Amino acid sequence: MSEYMSFYAVFNPSQEQLGKAKNLGFPIPEFNSFLGLYYPYWDNFGRWYHIVYPTRENKFRQALASAPYDYPVVLVNNSDYWGVGNYMSHTAIPANNDAYFTYLLLHEMGHFFGLNEEYEGGGRTELEFAPGISEPWSQNISFLENPSYAALKWNQFVNPNIVLPTPDNVWHSSPPVYGAYYGGYGDSQSSRARSHKPGFNCVMESHEQFCSVCAKGILDVVQFSLGISE
Repeated sequence: MSEYMSFYAVFNPSQEQLGKAKNLGFPIPEFNSFLGLYYPYWDNFGRWYHIVYPTRENKFRQALASAPYDYPVVLVNNSDYWGVGNYMSHTAIPANNDAYFTYLLLHEMGHFFGLNEEYEGGGRTELEFAPGISEPWSQNISFLENPSYAALKWNQFVNPNIVLPTPDNVWHSSPPVYGAYYGGYGDSQSSRARSHKPGFNCVMESHEQFCSVCAKGILDVVQFSLGISE
């Protein structure tokens, strides 16, 4: 995948301190920089989000325009803020946490390329917010409404004889035994479906590397963006 990626650093620091996070209300007030603090409280999620978003998208993009780019990554010099990654929007991570920087960068970039959480406690499923959705677009999560090998979106990595849903005791990490294991937003299930993931050792959970399913999901998005099809 490295043949498709180059990295540029753009030094354009914010002219204002982020300060204490607070509910800024809507519309978000404009800050004197290309980045501002977006720290809302969403009742649907039931918790605060310590995250950084652009307050004005045009300022954000203009500040990055000194280098050619497709995928912006914002470094935040405050460890009180969490990582955030939105599909094809931006990634922002705290840069002063030596212990977790690399992991957070990979994890949030995974979200940027459309991957979903695989750990427990990630939040409620899409089905709770959009009842018309029967299956998420994310390439690493399935609601398994049709528990069959043919319907499983990552079936190229799965033994056709695997049990679906797959019991946890089937998992082996070397070589990985991919299936459809319960998890990922698992503690906030929808009344219509449960969330399932390919396995257990992945950056989108807590591992240091992407699993094969997620690596392919990222590559598919990159190649699609470049107009490349296999």
